[in-house]
Amino acid sequence: MGHVELHHPMRGLITQMGLGAFVTLIFGDSSLAGMGQVALALSYSRDMEREADKRGIELLQKAGIRADGMSAFFEVIKGDVQKGIFKDLPEFLSSHPDLDARIAATRQPPTGAPAMSDADWQALRKVCDAS
Repeated sequence: MGHVELHHPMRGLITQMGLGAFVTLIFGDSSLAGMGQVALALSYSRDMEREADKRGIELLQKAGIRADGMSAFFEVIKGDVQKGIFKDLPEFLSSHPDLDARIAATRQPPTGAPAMSDADWQALRKVCDAS
């Protein structure tokens, strides 16, 4: 929700177009220019992820919903990434921030209400199991 509220898709598109035009103007249409554009775009993408994480926490807290699940979610992803081929990928080559940094930035106390009641959760599980 943070990405949508902060207009990240549109900002990303505009940034990519602007970066592409600028890099091509300065360096021409070369491999070096393309690599520079990708590096700048990845950095911008990581910044948007950090922004969206922060906004997500703010939205959950404003709604009175527990926000501690976000860091727990990143812990699960970290476990999956550590099993895969991208486990040693340096942050500058990624479109997302380092998971340890995301976990630390989103760690929240387990306060607030659950997002769904037990009855809502069971109803959702029933719908998902019915397919």
